[in-house]
Amino acid sequence: MPVNSLTTRLVLLLTLTIAMTLTAITIVDYLSSRERILQAQETRVETTVDDAVRDLETRLMVLEETADLLAEVVQSGDYSEAELRNLLYEAVDDRTDLFGAALALHPPFASNPVRGFAHYYFYREGRIESSDLTEAYDYLLSSWFREALSRGEPIWTEPYFDAGGGEVNMVTYSVPMFREVDGESVFYGVVTADITLDELQYYLERMQLGERGFGFLLSRSGKVMVSPNPDNRLRPWAGTMPNPEQAERWAGIISRVTAGEAASDKIACFDQDQQCVIKLAPLESTRWPVGAFYSEYEILGPLRDYLTKSVLSQLLTMVLLLIGITWVSRRITRPLTSLATATEEIAGGNFHTPLPPARSRDELGRLVTAFSTMQGELERYVSQLQAETASRNRLQGELQAATAIQMSMLPGAGRAGVIEDGFKLWAHLRPAKSVGGDLYTFHIQSRKRLFLAVGDVSDKGVPAALFMARAMTLLQQYVYSTLDAGAIMAQLNEELVEGNENCMFVTLFIGWLELETFTLRFASGGHTPPSLSRGDRVVTVEQESGPALGLAEAQEFPLNTVQLAPGDQLAIFTDGIDEAFDADQAQFGLDAVNRVLADNRGQNLEAIGQALLEAVDAHQGEVPQSDDITLMLVEPRELGSARNRITLTDDAGAVSTLQAWMAQLMGEAELPLDIRAEMQLVAEEVVTNVYKYGQLASGHGVSMELEIAEDRVSMTFRDSGVPFDPLAEAKRSSLGEDIDSAAIGGLGVHLLEGLTDEQEYRREGDENCLLLVKHLRQ
Repeated sequence: MPVNSLTTRLVLLLTLTIAMTLTAITIVDYLSSRERILQAQETRVETTVDDAVRDLETRLMVLEETADLLAEVVQSGDYSEAELRNLLYEAVDDRTDLFGAALALHPPFASNPVRGFAHYYFYREGRIESSDLTEAYDYLLSSWFREALSRGEPIWTEPYFDAGGGEVNMVTYSVPMFREVDGESVFYGVVTADITLDELQYYLERMQLGERGFGFLLSRSGKVMVSPNPDNRLRPWAGTMPNPEQAERWAGIISRVTAGEAASDKIACFDQDQQCVIKLAPLESTRWPVGAFYSEYEILGPLRDYLTKSVLSQLLTMVLLLIGITWVSRRITRPLTSLATATEEIAGGNFHTPLPPARSRDELGRLVTAFSTMQGELERYVSQLQAETASRNRLQGELQAATAIQMSMLPGAGRAGVIEDGFKLWAHLRPAKSVGGDLYTFHIQSRKRLFLAVGDVSDKGVPAALFMARAMTLLQQYVYSTLDAGAIMAQLNEELVEGNENCMFVTLFIGWLELETFTLRFASGGHTPPSLSRGDRVVTVEQESGPALGLAEAQEFPLNTVQLAPGDQLAIFTDGIDEAFDADQAQFGLDAVNRVLADNRGQNLEAIGQALLEAVDAHQGEVPQSDDITLMLVEPRELGSARNRITLTDDAGAVSTLQAWMAQLMGEAELPLDIRAEMQLVAEEVVTNVYKYGQLASGHGVSMELEIAEDRVSMTFRDSGVPFDPLAEAKRSSLGEDIDSAAIGGLGVHLLEGLTDEQEYRREGDENCLLLVKHLRQ
């Protein structure tokens, strides 16, 4: 069965449709089932944790009541030490829910103030045993005595190993006792009640959390009281984590729980790569975190088994469907095979190929009849189409050549970005048709004056393009002139009037910007006035204007003067911007131009220009561009401010602009040609990769500082892209590796290190900074 046959496509279409439907059903079913299972598990775990919290609260409350009652009894009477032992014994006797209890007196109230009094009764193997803690250790320094004394209220201690006492891991509830002495409440002693960590383990082991899941209990400081691994008891919980990242994350979760709130999170499991869930809740009386830890992967195991069986069942179904669809499709499409063969012959130019007979009156019969009718007409249509296509291709080629020629006459081929000593300039021309009548140019004269010109030829298309070419050719001869703008415009008008039988004309702005004083002297020939952005204000520059050029001889063009200052931004544009129409025939207007310039004040020129063009496009909406658009932005700057620094904001022309600027500076420094070529190659590699991978925000670019000394050439590149150290993070190809297997882009770092002698990367604020140094051999 041919791959491109109708039968094949029909089979594939139906099969893919069914397969995609089954797949979608399976995915939706899996995701919904997964969500239900995880939600149900989460509810069960929360209930389990809540049950464990309630059980522990009940268990601990009984111990607290026992110790509180004993402390109240001791405080209310005057007992001898023997009677105190009896009271303590009675409190412990027949109390299987209590591991042990201690009664310790403040030394001044003991019969032997030097030795003190501290007695302890506890259970061991079902029998009550006692211990004189004054002989076991200095009970005054124990946490259960010291913390109760310092806080003056009942407390639960941190878990500890009771060496010299019960010799088990346990936790103690300490109740301080006070007596009235000479009218003052004086600390009398401490009564304790103990519970072992093994007893607490029982409550956590009842939590059903799967094979890998477990319950755990921590102290307020994060020490392990209960966990599946007994070796972790009394260790800081953070110390049991498999890696520091998880330890830090756990510390944050535990701190929230000890503060009194429940918490949950998802983290990596201890012994596998899958994701696990942690649920914690605090005990209200002790603020000990009670937690449950379980694996989502384990919980979803039955669902994965079901999914595997479902997929296998669907595959079998698809095989059976494929067989059935193929058989039915072949029966339907077989009559079309002969017609397809004849059609291929006709498509190859053989218009006399016989068609199969139409034996039926169904859709296939009507199709054969229609093909027979079409066959005779097709030959005539093809001949006519070939003639028209040849003519259209010739015209299209001519228009493309005209567009290329016209754009080549403009600086930057219709999109220019320049940063020079004394000024920054950005210009862009966008014709309404393949070719247009707008123009612009600029030229630096002896590094002291900047010639500026922006024009708009009447009409659009080829006639306007031809007149624009004539105007540009004549205009270029004045970029070296010493005449003022008005005189230049008057002479240019005389030249354009000559031979202008079609009465074409051009509105024109011509100006000279003095780079030392920033004085702009300009003339306007019927051209839209420029806009000036200064500080927080944008105004339309008042101008005296002459008529459009090319219509009448002996015209005068008044000279206008504007004093600019560093940081000012001057916008010169054609009426394709302010006279852009929307669907309701409303113009964009000069006020909207000034508003966009004000809103984007402080950005670089390219960002301002793009913002204005986008605002015009948004105003037009679905209405096609009706006129050519030209925009030139000029910003004066102090002389010497950009001598060894350049900022590139135009991705399309960044490399060519940078290389031209470097060539000029390195040429003036008379660097050897090989050094110049190497430095330009290195700069191209860096800038290209920043624009390609740096994820620069709109309007942001790359800046470069070039310093040339007697013994070295230093290049510093800065960009505001994502943080990236190319010297440490960029992938590298192995030198000598076969070209077919070498990593793409992996040779760039080798090139930088091979052509420069020093390389340094640093992150300064929000910018990447890359320093490359080439030593010059003396």
